[in-house]
Amino acid sequence: MIQTRWRLLLVPILLGGMVGCGNAEAMKLNNAISKTTKDLEKTGLEFGTAMGQNKGNPAKLKELHSKVVAESLRIIEAGKAIKVPDVAQANEFHQVFIEYLGAEEKIIKEDFGQLITFLNQNNQGGVQKWLNDIQAKENTYVQKLKQAQETFAKANKFRIQQ
Repeated sequence: MIQTRWRLLLVPILLGGMVGCGNAEAMKLNNAISKTTKDLEKTGLEFGTAMGQNKGNPAKLKELHSKVVAESLRIIEAGKAIKVPDVAQANEFHQVFIEYLGAEEKIIKEDFGQLITFLNQNNQGGVQKWLNDIQAKENTYVQKLKQAQETFAKANKFRIQQ
């Protein structure tokens, strides 16, 4: 159960590919942001799978936790360093992306430890509540990011393929 639910976390956003003849710099920004979200998703999926496989092993869970925190923070820092081109709606799109990354960073730094504690205590109710709370928290930022991406794509004359 944990494995399946975990896949909803960290990256419920898969920014789609682009169609159209929009601005190359705009497309480059969109692709960089999309890559960052996909990299976070991959890390989250791998962590969720590994957690499910090591549920009864506190030492391994601690090791996995340290690994996912380090890898996720590396991805987030790379995302924060993405250069913003001088194109329509780029600053607005980037700002929402930075907010999204900030939310993910807070979850990773502050909330993941609680999940590991629940798993080590075999507290399924705590795990489920944690998953629900984190998913609700993330969904707020994901929806804002998707809306900003749509506005950005429209302003730069390309379409997002889902």
